[in-house]
Amino acid sequence: MRTQWNAPVYDPTVSYIFLTFLIIFFFFFSP
Repeated sequence: MRTQWNAPVYDPTVSYIFLTFLIIFFFFFSP
C-alpha cells in the first residue's frame, strides 16, 4: 500500500485539482 503513495508518476487529474485549489486560495487571499 505504501508503494502506491510513493509512486514516481502522479495522476495528472490530481495535479490539476491541486493547482486549481492553490489558484482559488490565492484569489481568496488576494486583497
